[in-house]
Amino acid sequence: MPVQLTITDTAAGCAPLAGAAVYLWHCDREGGYSMYSEGVDDENYLRGVQETDADGKLTFTSIFPACYSGRWPHAHFEVYANLADATGGGQPIATSQLALPRDACDVVYATAG
Repeated sequence: MPVQLTITDTAAGCAPLAGAAVYLWHCDREGGYSMYSEGVDDENYLRGVQETDADGKLTFTSIFPACYSGRWPHAHFEVYANLADATGGGQPIATSQLALPRDACDVVYATAG
């Protein structure tokens, strides 16, 4: 599943935010989160950091996350001013989630495995 994002600076007329970093994570096929859920709290997977290019764009490649009780399928992300902040304990400048489109969910969840 490719996740393509464009990060812009709303305070600068939505100009591309080059050199920003995004930390993205989501659950596995059972609905568990590495580093958090019981049994996988000592593992680190389905998490990553990418730096935006000159156009504020970046791409993650991952699996399609599970749907678990009480939540629509989604991915979490935090935006950091730069890669050093994202990997060195800096504070995010934005935190949000991406809800996955229903048509894609219908196809994926109708498939065995």
